[in-house]
Amino acid sequence: MLDVITQLADTNSRNEKEAILRGLSQDEANMFKYIAFLAYDPSIDFYIKEFETSGDHIPSMTLFEALHDLHNMIATRQFTGNQSKAWVQMTHCMLDEDNAEVFKRVVKRDLRCGVSAKTVNKIWPNTIYEHPYMRCSGFSEKTLKNISFPCYSQTKMDGLYIDIMVYDDKVEYRTRNGSFLDLNEDDFDRSLLTHFPNQVLMGEALTIGKDDEVLDRQTSNGYLNSKEIDTSLIKFYIWDMIPMEDFQAKKSKVRYEDRFSELCRNLDWMDHERIESVETILCENVDQIIFDFKDKRLNGEEGTIIKDLDMEWKPGTSKHQIKVKVIFDTDLKIVDYKMGTGKYEGMLGSIVGESSCGQLQVSVGTGLKDKQREDFLKHIDDWIEDGAVMAVKANDVCTNQVDPNKYALFLPRFIEVRTDKNEADDLERIQEQVKSFTDALKAIS
Repeated sequence: MLDVITQLADTNSRNEKEAILRGLSQDEANMFKYIAFLAYDPSIDFYIKEFETSGDHIPSMTLFEALHDLHNMIATRQFTGNQSKAWVQMTHCMLDEDNAEVFKRVVKRDLRCGVSAKTVNKIWPNTIYEHPYMRCSGFSEKTLKNISFPCYSQTKMDGLYIDIMVYDDKVEYRTRNGSFLDLNEDDFDRSLLTHFPNQVLMGEALTIGKDDEVLDRQTSNGYLNSKEIDTSLIKFYIWDMIPMEDFQAKKSKVRYEDRFSELCRNLDWMDHERIESVETILCENVDQIIFDFKDKRLNGEEGTIIKDLDMEWKPGTSKHQIKVKVIFDTDLKIVDYKMGTGKYEGMLGSIVGESSCGQLQVSVGTGLKDKQREDFLKHIDDWIEDGAVMAVKANDVCTNQVDPNKYALFLPRFIEVRTDKNEADDLERIQEQVKSFTDALKAIS
């Protein structure tokens, strides 16, 4: 199957990728569907990201046999820890070179061919589970016209998105892509089953520290994705509730105001310290929206979400809920770089940028295209020597995790290397851009 995967990787055309998949024989199609299912279905987890490989291969099993055992022994946790890793390494050696490469990509959950679950399901419906999720639109003069007044303004929580799926007899905790999180706790689950049967609660999970403070996003999400979790330290902030039947049908026509009101009533009855509704205010006009945004920023929050009271729920980007958060561009001096790992092995992983005063430093990899990662590697040393500048988009200034005495950028994205400029912004200039964002909001509203 490596030749099929290579064919898919060699074209950037979505139509050509679909044509390749449609042209597979029945046996090839069945095999590719199984490979894609193991690589991309969120219900699957092999609990292994990296493993050592040997150049020595003694082919003694088929790819299907290897994948079948991977699915039925590793994903089901019959083997764990070092035993699991040893089994994967041994199996990799028992495949021929091409099949070993496919096997490795499945274990790493990345086929590296530009084919997503959505593409696979378009050709072969329901092959891979796709978790429903409704996204926000970005704030602009155009999107604001889709909001009628009065509307809700809610605190944008800075945690891990979570769907709490409450069935008749069990509770599941799923991330935005549908992966399971082991957050079950008997007493809390029983309370959910009592007050929210056959409902899906939507919100974010945050980790509470020793002094009852909410931990920062990176620390909190790292803890939530760790193997040992103390559920008493996890708190849920909920903003929506969808009947399970509507969630599975991927559409609910119940007005948001009615959904949220019922959610708040049920949370009041449940009265549990580990769950509450997200802070919400009613805004009569744009000035009140901007005032609430400024207030949240002064209190250390990332921003707000504006929601139309008549908003229905369905997966995709909603025109009737708008994310209001800081977005700004800045120019940083290129001072270092990091090599890529995994799918970017042998390529540029990220570029390290620094403010002109040296008080802010950040590593930027998001936004780099594959071709740029290859091409930039040829020039990066010259850029560092010449003091070249790159443009970066970000959402905030935060503390540097490596050096607490320095600052960094929150969610930095690479834009371009500036050939027209050789002077970077200093920290004061960058912070001014963050503060002036609310003035831009006022101007476009």
